[in-house]
Parts: sequence; C-alpha cells; structure tokens
Amino acid sequence: MPSFEPIDQSRAVTHERSDVKHYENPKYGVHFVVPATWNLDLSDKGTLVKATRLEGACEVELMGQSSLPLRSLGYEVEALSREILDKNENFRRVGERPVALGNIKEGHEIQFVAAVEEQEVLQRYLVARKNMAVYILVTTMASTFQPGCEKDAEGIRENVRIEK
Repeated sequence: MPSFEPIDQSRAVTHERSDVKHYENPKYGVHFVVPATWNLDLSDKGTLVKATRLEGACEVELMGQSSLPLRSLGYEVEALSREILDKNENFRRVGERPVALGNIKEGHEIQFVAAVEEQEVLQRYLVARKNMAVYILVTTMASTFQPGCEKDAEGIRENVRIEK
C-alpha cells in the first residue's frame, strides 16, 4: 500500500515550457500539467502538488491516501462529504457527477459552495481509486473568477496521469 504521510517529494521534478508547467513524482507515478500562467507548489507535505492562479483565487491540488479496496468509491465519496460538512458549517453540498480523473476513468466529483468574505467560493472534490490508493483532486474557485478558472481547471483534471 502506498504511503502518503508525509508525501515523499525527494524524486519529484518540475519543468517548464513556454506553454505549460509539469510536475512528476515517480514514487507515486503521478504526472500533473498546468498552463504556464499557473504556479506549482510542493511545500505542503499532505498534498502531492498544488497549482494556483490569480493569487489563490483559482486553486487545484492533488492529494493521495492509502485505502483498502474493500471500500467502494461511493463509500469514499460519502465519507469525504460528511467530513467536509462536519468541519465547515458554511459549506453546502450543491452537486455531484461521475467524471474521470485523467487516465482513471471511474471517478466521482462532489461540489460545495461556501460564503467567504461576501462572495461565494466553489469547491469540488473529485475522488478516484487506483489500486490501493484513493486520489482526490480539489478545485477551489472564487465565484467572481470562475469563468476564467473553469477551462484551465478542466484541462488540468483531464491531463492528470497516475501510472502506479
């Protein structure tokens, strides 16, 4: 079972081209690509990689956790939803949909909205299982920046590759 606590970034590499930035972590088999206008952050030991734009008004982060395959994806999603709602009184669950996380075709996304400093913040949690791990892609957008963030966030989600 892979260990994600703390995330091992010792073999992780990032590189940049004129149009995109790449993050690769061979220990976990993770490939993550963002537009060049986004910033990559590897400093959080609980997150594989975080990408931000517009000073954090748009954020996409990829997390992993070990999980026994006995628990269904639906169980993982509902447990996460309960945890989020229990910890955040101002969050409302407003939607869900089946959606792929890059090369992992079976994923499920839940969406929340919260009022923060006189505006709404949208937060999506896409949960997908690969072998003995669950991966969670968290997308956070201030509602005023959603139109500018949405297309980039979708492209990031579609281009995640988890090989192990």
